[in-house]
Amino acid sequence: MSMRVHFLAALLVVALAAAVASPLRVAAQATVPALDVGDAVAFGTTFDLATLFEPALESLRQLDAQEENLTIERLSLTGTADTWTLLEVTEEAPETYTIGIDSANGAGLRFVLEMSVSDLPEPGTYTGTVDPEFGFCVPPEIPTGTRRFEATADLTVLETDRGTSTWNVSDLALRNVSIASALDLRSSANLRGVPDMEMDEATCEIVVRYEDRAAAASADVDLLLRVAFSPALDLFDFPIVDGETWWANATAIAAGEVHGTVDVDGLDPEEEQDLFEEIEAMLDEIAGVNVTGLDGFPVVLDAIGVTVGGVGYLREGLIHDVEVPVSLQLSAQEKTMSLADGQFHTVYVLSSPLLAFPDLGFPVDLPTAGWIYSPDHGMIVGFTSEMAGVTIFEIPNAQVDDAEANLESTRGTYAPRPSAAGNPIVDFFAAPPFLGILLVVGAAVVAGAFLILRRRRVPGPPPGAPQP
Repeated sequence: MSMRVHFLAALLVVALAAAVASPLRVAAQATVPALDVGDAVAFGTTFDLATLFEPALESLRQLDAQEENLTIERLSLTGTADTWTLLEVTEEAPETYTIGIDSANGAGLRFVLEMSVSDLPEPGTYTGTVDPEFGFCVPPEIPTGTRRFEATADLTVLETDRGTSTWNVSDLALRNVSIASALDLRSSANLRGVPDMEMDEATCEIVVRYEDRAAAASADVDLLLRVAFSPALDLFDFPIVDGETWWANATAIAAGEVHGTVDVDGLDPEEEQDLFEEIEAMLDEIAGVNVTGLDGFPVVLDAIGVTVGGVGYLREGLIHDVEVPVSLQLSAQEKTMSLADGQFHTVYVLSSPLLAFPDLGFPVDLPTAGWIYSPDHGMIVGFTSEMAGVTIFEIPNAQVDDAEANLESTRGTYAPRPSAAGNPIVDFFAAPPFLGILLVVGAAVVAGAFLILRRRRVPGPPPGAPQP
């Protein structure tokens, strides 16, 4: 047999072996999962806020290095943030699953800045001269010197949710959500050496002073929100195929209750009046929106009324049937990811743009929200946000037992004030939920959230699922 025949035979064997070992790849698909009561997943993490804000602090240090008249003696930001979510199938009926939602999100930070600035006017009263011909004031020469500025700020915030969501067995489309949420926020700021300058044109007199200021803000808000989708919101569009893009469309009808107060201390009456006049002016620019009860601190949410287009949506703490069209564009990207069990799993990142942006005729990189769906679990097991293919934020999958412990820890660590023992209302709202529910902090936020939903048409995040 000639060498040529041997060579061709060898090529044929290699080709056949390659064909057997590497068959043509068929596009993978994720089909509708079958869930059971007790199936559960969790995701969450603890963030070091010092690391998160380091780029901003570094920019201040660079400014210090570049500016000769600025010297930063102390600059620090310390703190942590936690976000944890537990999802569990609690009921199964012939047509629906009920998935319980338990979530807690908290943050605590302290910011300190001490610096000296040269060439600032010295405190005192200075009188200029009035031009005898034209009558305008010629400012006086004001001596300058080095002044010290100090700022400290503290923030503690805890947001918790507990509720349920109902999903179709046939296609895992979302029928409704019921969430009880609570927001407890405390913040304070102390400033020393804040410059203030006043000029009297009539007397051509300038007064320079340096003041110490203190301010504090608080929010105690309880929200009970019920949302029904018609038709059921088909977030997954099974079977999920790598590279596929689809739209989830529905009409959401929201109703519920919102109670609580928002307060700010440290503003003088004129500053407070200016603030509410500015809020009122902003609301007046929103066509068809009318808000009452926003006239000073504390803001009592039960006293606020909101009408949109002549329809009352909020009155005496009751949110009346707010109808919002939902149109959410989603795309699927298949990945292999290591989850909390230490094993690699095939997952699908279901991404949606975080921001609405007009078509400029050329591609624009926008941040995306990505819910990580695991076919092996049948539910959402994590969250990621990307921009231009780079991950900028991630909430990884977690063990259920670890998440339960961290939920309890988060509620205790970030509670701005101790809860009254044995208070059933406090106990009810001290149980947590999902990172996608934003609380109504004031009437302006209520109206703004409604309009934002109408413009963005983006619903809350998809669900999660359990291990078979």
